[in-house]
Amino acid sequence: MDLGFIYSHMITINKKHEMLDADMSFSEVMGVVDEVDYYKGSKSVILKEVRINNKSINPYLKLTIRGQGLIKYGDYIKGKFNLYKPSLPSSYYDNSNNISLWFDNIYASGFNMSKVEVVEYETKKDIKYYIYKARDYVKTIIKENLNSKEYKIAFAFVVGEKGLISEKIKKSYQNSGIAHILSVSGMHISLVAFFIFFVVRSVLALIPIIALRYDIKKISAIISLVFASLYLMISGMALPVIRAYIMVFVSLIAILFDRKAISLRNISIAAFIILLLRPDSILSPSFQMSFMAVFAIVALAQNNITKITLRLKNKGIIYKIFVFLIGVLITDFVALVTTSPITMYHFNKVPLLSVFGNLAVAPIFSFIIMPCLFLGVVFGIIGFGKVFFVIAGFGIKIINEWAELIDGFDMVYFNKAMPSWGLVLCVLSFVFFIVFKNKKLKSIMVVAYIFGFVSPYFTKIPNLMINDDGSLIAINHDGKLWFNNLNKNKSLAKRWALKVGNNPDKIFGKKKEYKEFFDNICDKEACIYEDFVIMKDKNGCLPSKVLIDLSWFGCDLKSDIKLNRKDLFINGTYSFFKDSKGKITYKTSKDKITY
Repeated sequence: MDLGFIYSHMITINKKHEMLDADMSFSEVMGVVDEVDYYKGSKSVILKEVRINNKSINPYLKLTIRGQGLIKYGDYIKGKFNLYKPSLPSSYYDNSNNISLWFDNIYASGFNMSKVEVVEYETKKDIKYYIYKARDYVKTIIKENLNSKEYKIAFAFVVGEKGLISEKIKKSYQNSGIAHILSVSGMHISLVAFFIFFVVRSVLALIPIIALRYDIKKISAIISLVFASLYLMISGMALPVIRAYIMVFVSLIAILFDRKAISLRNISIAAFIILLLRPDSILSPSFQMSFMAVFAIVALAQNNITKITLRLKNKGIIYKIFVFLIGVLITDFVALVTTSPITMYHFNKVPLLSVFGNLAVAPIFSFIIMPCLFLGVVFGIIGFGKVFFVIAGFGIKIINEWAELIDGFDMVYFNKAMPSWGLVLCVLSFVFFIVFKNKKLKSIMVVAYIFGFVSPYFTKIPNLMINDDGSLIAINHDGKLWFNNLNKNKSLAKRWALKVGNNPDKIFGKKKEYKEFFDNICDKEACIYEDFVIMKDKNGCLPSKVLIDLSWFGCDLKSDIKLNRKDLFINGTYSFFKDSKGKITYKTSKDKITY
């Protein structure tokens, strides 16, 4: 463990690079497009070989380009951009993405303020250039054979591009607990790899001269590894996809060395390799959720797979289908229980009906959509993929309708904010539950896990929150945040509500109540609430434990905590807490920054 911390520290030191320390407006930016993702009405690009106002910058830029024509990998672009330093989290409760920006060598982010010009430039035709050409070709095949609603979903399944999917469909997938299929992950790569493995092995088994002389299992593993590698490249090689590929790679290599393809040892090796390459992955929600789920499912399967195999022997097809469906339910339930703490910590909501959402989706996605999309692309190269795309499109339509049906139920998910200690307790108790063999120790771990799981109910909601410019104020009213200004700060208010465990979709139904509440505690001079005074004018300088000066006049009165606009600007959102003895403390957005 000590070696792991030392190694991570050394990697961090070696990654040291500049990050923008002050926002820049209307700056001339030039650079080569290294990555590009497409969204409705915009594109997200990563620029390399960057020049800002004719000054060379070594790290990359992450830019959003709006209202522009085709921009592709390798283009040399030029335009006026607003650039921003790494932003503070929306509050102490929110997570900072500055660590990932640091490890990705991102100097700054921004968006265009003028038309972006593609400058004449001889594109370097490296391997990445040909990968993007292949991606564009695959996308063209898919787009020509599916309608607009279906090809956007198919893009997500095949090339990992989900920016074109409508927010309505994304939300229904999230609330029904099947959003994981929209991101290329271990599930996608595993399906492609083991579909190829099954097909190749079945075909070779029909050829006696090969089946009797060679180990067709190992030949199938090698061919599967080749196709999995191709899929990795086509999917865009995002970090979560690389992590998934390493897991599949270790499993297929295990077959070549006559080891179990799927075991806790192999998963541990995959995790070790991933953390060796990117130590910051351990902070990623996708890494945490994928390994928690896979560890739990494999641990369950290792102890029961032999029993299930023996029981299925000589049974009819109906019985086997029934067992399969029960298996899907149990697997999804185990995955839901083990990943819920992570979901609550990072996303603050848990889809309650995900087991039922996945019950229909898992077999359709695994046995119809992914195989047919794969065959459709392969045969589409020679113009014979239409029939496979028709079947895949039908499957996508069923999944869309199923997601909308599940999303239509009340209480389809619940909002809770998991504290850090609760997440750590859940993860450690889960790991030790798998490791320990003693039943008493396992029972203790179950109790510890339950205690960690219910920790959100012990999370304290701030008594008052105020953002970096004082325009949004939230007050804890009976365990719910009430907001002063939802018209100007709609997205920030939703973010705060979500991060403290409130339902963000319900806050807009109380705008009238919010207005009446703040009209009672606020006037033109100040807002006065319990021990807090938010000063707007020089006449608002009033005695209190906490004085927040939003005026430009200053206040000579002494307070336990005294803040002004400069404090808010530097430290971001302030969250104030009042204990049972009346003592007031606070946390800021800046307290959450570690870069």
